[in-house]
Amino acid sequence: MERKEPVFPSKVDRWLIAVLVLSYGLGMAACLAALASESGTGDRVLAAGALLVLLATLSLIVPCRYRLAADALLIRSGVIRYRVPYDAIVRVRPTRNPLASPALSLDRLRIDYRAGNRRRFVLISPRHRQSFLHELATRVPGLTLDDRGHLTRHDALIETS
Repeated sequence: MERKEPVFPSKVDRWLIAVLVLSYGLGMAACLAALASESGTGDRVLAAGALLVLLATLSLIVPCRYRLAADALLIRSGVIRYRVPYDAIVRVRPTRNPLASPALSLDRLRIDYRAGNRRRFVLISPRHRQSFLHELATRVPGLTLDDRGHLTRHDALIETS
C-alpha cells in the first residue's frame, strides 16, 4: 500500500502579512495609478517595470509549503524548489533564525542534512509543527524526537552540538 504524502503549508506571521499587504498593496496601487494616468511614456515604463518586480518577488514566496514524499522532503517557495532526501537528514531543531529561507514565519525548524561531503541546512516553518515533526520522524530511519522538540539521528556522522 502506497503511503500518503502529506503537505504542510508554511505558518505565516501576522506582522509579515501586514508588511506584505502594505508594501505590495501600496506598490501595486502606485503602479496602476501611474499606468492609468495621462503622464508621459517614461512614467508608464517605470510603473510597468515596478509592477513586474512586485509580481516577480511575489512569485518567489507563493505558495510556500512542505511535502513529505516517499523518499524526500520536498520544499516549495514560489517557483523555487528544494529536495532533501530523508537519508541525508541528521537533525531537526527549533530556531528563530531570520535568514532568508522558504519560511513565512520566524517560528522555524532548522533541518541539518548532508549533501555529499558537505553539511547544509534549510529553515522551514510548517504551520502544524508537531504533526510535521512526528510524521517526519516516521519517515527518517534512526531519527528520534526528544523532549526539547529536536529530532536527531544518532547514527549520523555530523556534530550534534
